[in-house]
Amino acid sequence: MFWPFRSCWDENENMIIINYNYLKQKHINNFFLSFVHPSL
Repeated sequence: MFWPFRSCWDENENMIIINYNYLKQKHINNFFLSFVHPSL
């Protein structure tokens, strides 16, 4: 079946995944830095 908005949906889904991975990685980095450098 062909969905006219399939490509648009894929792009939005990819952006959501990218944003989620970015925020998750950022959170992990902050946690790691606070654990390694308690002074921060």
